[in-house]
Amino acid sequence: MASAQTPGIEAPARASRAPGPLAVVWEYVSRIWHKFGRDDVLFLAGGVAFDMLLAGVPFFLLLASAIGYVLNKSPNASDTAVADFLQQLFPTTFSGDGSLLDPVLHDVVRTRGKAGLFGAVAFVWFSTRLFASMRAVLARVFDEPQRRGILLGKLFDVGATVVTAALVVAWIGVSAYIALARSSGVEVLSEWGLHNEYVMRPVIYVAGRVAAFVLLVAAFFAVYKTLPARVVRWQQALIGALTSGILFELARSAFTAIARQLNPGSLYTGTMTAIIVVVFWVYYAALMFIIGALVSQVHEHRVQERLSRATQ
Repeated sequence: MASAQTPGIEAPARASRAPGPLAVVWEYVSRIWHKFGRDDVLFLAGGVAFDMLLAGVPFFLLLASAIGYVLNKSPNASDTAVADFLQQLFPTTFSGDGSLLDPVLHDVVRTRGKAGLFGAVAFVWFSTRLFASMRAVLARVFDEPQRRGILLGKLFDVGATVVTAALVVAWIGVSAYIALARSSGVEVLSEWGLHNEYVMRPVIYVAGRVAAFVLLVAAFFAVYKTLPARVVRWQQALIGALTSGILFELARSAFTAIARQLNPGSLYTGTMTAIIVVVFWVYYAALMFIIGALVSQVHEHRVQERLSRATQ
């Protein structure tokens, strides 16, 4: 029986015995490097990043409006909720104070009554392009033989857009209730004399970062599992999600550490800082999304090769 081959990934020569750990690592690195260049990953990341930026503004309009109307929050509370959500995705500012987009968010929330409907329609339309580009990228990286048609693909993108918006609003609502419960718990512990600020602060920070990482991995997992036209095994989707999630958190921590060590001049403050950080961060987020898919596909191909040899 002929072994299955995935286009774009060369199968290594058969060995008479099982390769050692270093050989396995080198094989993975070689395959990833070859597929990275063959699939033009840097070019694909630029396209996904452009669609992310295109969908960003209407997304904030829709998100701020949904938080205000669905969760019945005041404009200031909506502003804070969106800023807290963004702080989970973007590195901190050079000064460490607040989000890079706080002034923009304040104006968006202030005018949500006028821009809410427009933001909803625009977000749905532009986000279909975002999901379409992500589907196209995954189709290329996952070597899909067939893709969805134009009409079916557009309907799928609209559904993914609506579900994404609903999940984000639901997550913010759940986070608000968790924060309220945590505050109540702190008050109870303080009354009992069991609350220590120096102990609880790092515990709360670590718990928050772990929860954010789990949510990020779950989001990547859902994207890798549902967007491709072919059936993706949950193991492959999980490997891609863990890879992208770890790279995302490492890059976020490294970016924040570098920004705190540097003292940029006036050219890189204010609006210029926001533009530079947002554009570059969105590009590298798109790049990490593609790398996660690439690593999972290389691993999946290796698993299929091993299964094919076992059946011979």
